[in-house]
Amino acid sequence: MTEVNFGVVEIQVPLPILETFVFSAFQIFCGMVFVTICYLISGQPLSLSRFVYFSMIGLITGMISEGYGLVVGSLFSITEFHHAL
Repeated sequence: MTEVNFGVVEIQVPLPILETFVFSAFQIFCGMVFVTICYLISGQPLSLSRFVYFSMIGLITGMISEGYGLVVGSLFSITEFHHAL
């Protein structure tokens, strides 16, 4: 458990939950950089609504794929993979 201090209130939060929030912020930042570059390079019309839709689809796809990766990573052990080789 990690203590988070919000001024007067101290909250104990499990470390994996804090890591999830930190990685989510990092994923959104890097995802937006990637999506912006892809949008500009692909020659899409410079329309705000189209960019927002494109960004949301890219970010949601990234978050879902990270969720699948975390589920698969928690289901399988690295020792099982090592023995399969």
